[in-house]
Amino acid sequence: MMRMKNSAMKERVLIVDDEESMRVFLKRALGRRGLDVSAAADGRAAQDLLGQEEYDLLITDLSMPGTTGIELLRWSKERNPDLPVIVMTGYGSIPSAIEALKSGATDYITKPFDRDEILKAVESALETRRLRSENRLLRRLLDEKTSFHGIVGTSPVMRELYRNIEAVAARDGVVLIQGESGTGKELVARAIHESGARSGGPFQAFHAGSVPASLAAVELFGAVPGGFTGVERAREGAALRAAGGTLFLDEIGDVPLEVQPALLRLLESGEATPVGATETTRVDVRFVAATHRDLKSLVAEGLFREDLYFRLNVFPVIVPPLRRRTVDIPDLIRCFCERFHLPEMTPDLEALAILKSYDWPGNVRELENLVRRLSTTVAGGMIRASDVPEEFRHARHVWDGGEDSLDDHPLKEALKAFERRYIQRLLARTRGNVAEAARQAGVSRPTLHAKIVQLRCDPDRYR
Repeated sequence: MMRMKNSAMKERVLIVDDEESMRVFLKRALGRRGLDVSAAADGRAAQDLLGQEEYDLLITDLSMPGTTGIELLRWSKERNPDLPVIVMTGYGSIPSAIEALKSGATDYITKPFDRDEILKAVESALETRRLRSENRLLRRLLDEKTSFHGIVGTSPVMRELYRNIEAVAARDGVVLIQGESGTGKELVARAIHESGARSGGPFQAFHAGSVPASLAAVELFGAVPGGFTGVERAREGAALRAAGGTLFLDEIGDVPLEVQPALLRLLESGEATPVGATETTRVDVRFVAATHRDLKSLVAEGLFREDLYFRLNVFPVIVPPLRRRTVDIPDLIRCFCERFHLPEMTPDLEALAILKSYDWPGNVRELENLVRRLSTTVAGGMIRASDVPEEFRHARHVWDGGEDSLDDHPLKEALKAFERRYIQRLLARTRGNVAEAARQAGVSRPTLHAKIVQLRCDPDRYR
């Protein structure tokens, strides 16, 4: 078991070099500076020490028999990404030093070096570690100011969203959350639940978009034995499981027409009738619905009941798309790194400018996928412009009544931009499901696939 370092203890340094004279020199030089110094003669011994003790800095030679310095560096970064590493190399090994920097080394120093050179490199590495530690502490202290019930963002549109959440949470009426796919509508629903009087009760989600139409009524209202094919014993629906709490009706626009009358009755009277039952059951729940679709248009097309729409649209809450709050991107990146235990990453100014100019059709979910992707390629914790994949470098194209316009573009270019935007929206809405996107677009799967390839729209980014 690793021994933790008390905050009052000296900063600890581990030196790894197969030359005893170098180990003695470094132990003496660093020890005189008040550091607690340990030494290992090879990479295997260093791994044993790193597995047992907590260190503030690792200094390793690159050329060692057995486990090399590069191998030790990579092993260390896999287990403790925050541990700074200084590599020592000879004059003829500069390419190896560059490889080490790409693998996560903090700095390198070329042999032979004098005492002042190594002390300067060590102090710089330790100062960086101290600053990162202080930043993490400050971020934890500021966490309540940068997030709201797990929703991250301090932009004006997000502060407005938080105010709306608190306002509707104080009441017990039906809430309709509207926003594009990937904006975090379920997080908003949970925040409403946690901020309201029913926070002690269950939060039960019914995802209409992922339930086959034939099973929607069973999943929502339940079924009695024999009431539905394959149901041999009583089955409790989402409405009953949510009793005393909140029933979240996700993608309400996808609820089949034949189920909508029973849903309207549930909303109006709090009564649910399990499939196959002859008697209704009273259900005490708070209703929160969400959709990425235009319910008014669905009503006009005869795909959604007008009375159900009016019953749902009591307290509307709009979740802004990521392109309207790009100032939150650094905080979101930090949040994803912490949530998924990824190495800490921060975009530099040039990379941030690229990310802010991108349109984010997949919204926060697309950014999350990008962060996971970058975590395998970014070295040293700094996201640079060269790290950002090429497909994110296209200028913003908006054809949705927003502030940007394609009026001043040639027709061919404008149509291509519109097609790309349309397909990106489809893929975001269907979470990268090409077959479902083709169905919604009214074209064959091969036709849509050809367009996806032509316009370089990657479905994996939306999954």
